[in-house]
Amino acid sequence: MPRKSKIIKKDKVILTFEDESQIRYTPDTYRTYDFVEKMMENILRKKSVKTDCIYIGSKSKVDLYMFISGLIEIYHYSNIDIIDDTFLYECDPDFDLPEDNH
Repeated sequence: MPRKSKIIKKDKVILTFEDESQIRYTPDTYRTYDFVEKMMENILRKKSVKTDCIYIGSKSKVDLYMFISGLIEIYHYSNIDIIDDTFLYECDPDFDLPEDNH
């Protein structure tokens, strides 16, 4: 039976991503990488910072989770293509807007 590790309570934890984490080839790798790169570069530019090393921290893990979930949510909705096709219904009286009688 494997030995269970004792959980240690820490005020702060630093997670380091290894170089090998950069080697990933999935159908979406380049698109997702470009999206995250643009988002992070935009944040750095707004803060007037240029650097090759970024440490992300927060007052609580909830703040970090919200930041990452926000990136995922924005990415998820960034590829929506909205097309105005209302012209298709111009001759259909069911789609007529009521006249403004003010």
